[in-house]
Amino acid sequence: IISFTSPTNWCSRDKLSLYASGDGGILELQKQLHGDVFFVFLREDRSFILISFVPEDISGVRRARALVHSRAVGSLFKAHHAAWTVTKPESLTVDAIRSKLKLPYDGSRSTPSSPASLSPNENGSGHSHRLASPVLDQEHPLPPVPTPGTTTSSPSNSPQRKRTQTITSTPSPPPEGRAPGMPDYRTNKEYSSSVSPESVGRKKSTTDSPSLTSRVASSIPVPVRSNNGRYPGSSTSVNGDTLSKTQGSVSPNHLRSTSPARPQASFLLPPEIPSSPRTAAQEQAALSRAKWAAESETERRVLARQRSQMELQREAEAEQQAIYDAARSARLKLEREEAMRLEMDADDRRKLVEQEHARRQAAERVAEEQRRRDELSQKKAMEAQRRREEVAARIRREKEAELEREREAEARRREEEQRVASKRAIQQQFSSLRTSGAIMLTGKSPLEYFPFPPWIPTSSLISRQCYDSGRQFDVLATTLF
Repeated sequence: IISFTSPTNWCSRDKLSLYASGDGGILELQKQLHGDVFFVFLREDRSFILISFVPEDISGVRRARALVHSRAVGSLFKAHHAAWTVTKPESLTVDAIRSKLKLPYDGSRSTPSSPASLSPNENGSGHSHRLASPVLDQEHPLPPVPTPGTTTSSPSNSPQRKRTQTITSTPSPPPEGRAPGMPDYRTNKEYSSSVSPESVGRKKSTTDSPSLTSRVASSIPVPVRSNNGRYPGSSTSVNGDTLSKTQGSVSPNHLRSTSPARPQASFLLPPEIPSSPRTAAQEQAALSRAKWAAESETERRVLARQRSQMELQREAEAEQQAIYDAARSARLKLEREEAMRLEMDADDRRKLVEQEHARRQAAERVAEEQRRRDELSQKKAMEAQRRREEVAARIRREKEAELEREREAEARRREEEQRVASKRAIQQQFSSLRTSGAIMLTGKSPLEYFPFPPWIPTSSLISRQCYDSGRQFDVLATTLF
């Protein structure tokens, strides 16, 4: 098991770490899987499958990254025949794995058991990092399909079993789960050389008995079409090397000898049934039927391999499309997040500019208000100063006017005093001359001016003169003696 979250730097596709290995089968594998991402390289009947375990609770970014890493792991383990992505450990069953590997159904292993191994090492002695060859599956052919009218079952103690004949079968085609880009280069060659004109020509000159030739021809399986319309993936055909060995004196032991380097399948021939010897035409017809069966089987295998390759290509394209979609979704998400971040940054910058503009406007308003207040206070101070100056000037003018009035009053008082003084002087001067002046002016005596009471002698003459407004008062009194 290769862990996606192993201590190795999982961000790099160049280094991978082995998390666990074993030969306990599906049950042991299910116990090793938990909530992280794992890559499993598993063997099933000489076929290998690469399993990517991606839980459902993994985020989309990690899921896309896991798919990308699964491609890297698949390029490293080129021996795998199929790739599978699972989300639950319960999905790992023998039937599902064999279905992915296009292997026939095995009823005895319908439940998870121990034959599956976590290590590609066939001996089961510890895990090994050795990668299996892509052609290992060709060395494990499936049992042949007997031809109609022949029976292959016989009692174990039958003497006819001793006359069995081992025929080397051609390698079976690779499973349909083989990864794209891994063509089977030796399959086409072996298929083309399985039945050649030279081998058929050599067969014509054989000295074997007709019964042996008929048994060889009858042992060639005829593919039987299944219910789904497909031929079985592994069937046998006659090898040219085997047919060439029938020249001369051929014994069953000689036919049973094969190359020790490759595993071979042994087929039990049907019990020998006494029959009349075949003619040359019958032998030629049997050889023709064998040749045609081999050619048709080769064509069917080529078509099956092409279909499997096309299916693998479609699966790879679908997986690549899923990876591309996941990467595109992640990229679009990052772009949306980046756009949202840029928009938020633009909003923040716009808010900062608006706040700065509002702050400047507030500062300008405060400065304008302060300037207005200063101007108003200065104007008020100037007005108060002007009023104080006006009041001071008015008070000064009033004081000057008061002083002027006082000076005028003083001047009038002094003038009046002078007039009164001059008048008094005149009165004093005139008082002495008044009586004589009055007599001189009127020609009357002083007594005419002053009536005398009865007790005053008539000889006393008092003359009095009064002036209005208290300004002039003249009294002329004449005292008569």
